[in-house]
Amino acid sequence: MNKYLKERVKLIRGMEKAIKVLEKDRRTVESNFFSFIKNLPHRVRKNIKENLSMSIEEVGQVTYMKEGKSVRQRAVKLSRYLTRNYFRDIGCNQYILNGFCILTTNAVCPTNNDDRFSIIRGDTIADWYANGYSYNVDSCMADNYLIDYGVLDLYTLNPDKVEMLIYHNPENGARGRALLWKIQIGTTEEGKPIYKKFRDLVYTSGHDEVNWQFEQWRIAHIEELLTYDDFHNCTSAIPEGKIRPQISLKVPEHEHFPYVDTFYHAVKWEDGIIVLSNSEHSNGVKLRSTYGGHTMYRSTHNLIPHQDREEEYYDDEN
Repeated sequence: MNKYLKERVKLIRGMEKAIKVLEKDRRTVESNFFSFIKNLPHRVRKNIKENLSMSIEEVGQVTYMKEGKSVRQRAVKLSRYLTRNYFRDIGCNQYILNGFCILTTNAVCPTNNDDRFSIIRGDTIADWYANGYSYNVDSCMADNYLIDYGVLDLYTLNPDKVEMLIYHNPENGARGRALLWKIQIGTTEEGKPIYKKFRDLVYTSGHDEVNWQFEQWRIAHIEELLTYDDFHNCTSAIPEGKIRPQISLKVPEHEHFPYVDTFYHAVKWEDGIIVLSNSEHSNGVKLRSTYGGHTMYRSTHNLIPHQDREEEYYDDEN
């Protein structure tokens, strides 16, 4: 039994590290279930007879002693064990529990938590949209005419700022996608930019597992990500702890644009650069056209860039 003491210490410390990460996520902290998660290291440490520890033979799994048995039980996933032995009577929030278990096992055995996820950028994003119908993940941007028209060039020309997170389960064909935006949140003392990523809306093939898998990915990578709670999306003073995200991107020469979900306010359309934000500004446009153009603001005081060429664009609100 002593040979598992080291693995038991690893498990408990991994749990404590996972809790510190989850505490940064408001949605998790506000859940009643999180109080049970926070108490887990203490309960596991106190339950000496159970002697729960990381498995020596099976990487990323746990093993334990069962009452009345003289040998350790075979290795199982941590989430399965906790569900059966710690939360059977109270039920559990599966999103939070699985995120906690992913973070715990990654803290003990650093690994890629799910090889079904991949990140693509550049022209590969356009290729993925073009095949959206065959992947059963439809998009208003998936029409070959629009792709040839260059509406996705805003993404493909900016691989350092725009990526796409892809999920694919080859066993049942489940797929999903979500854009990842690289956003500057500040600078170091040396003046170097500090970036985080924002995961935009998830689009799926309709399989129930996909949204669940994307939520697990979000929790497991929460230290790398911004959430909506970090944003300030009005024009008044920015509250402490909030940011007004802005993304500077190269503009395609033809100036055809995709429909954008979150950062659809576009300003400073000059010198080959366009700045996207989630806050409305004067002298700006909204990238909310499904025809490769932009939607103009209704306010008469706004100065619309290229308004003398509006015949090239379509206004979805008309």
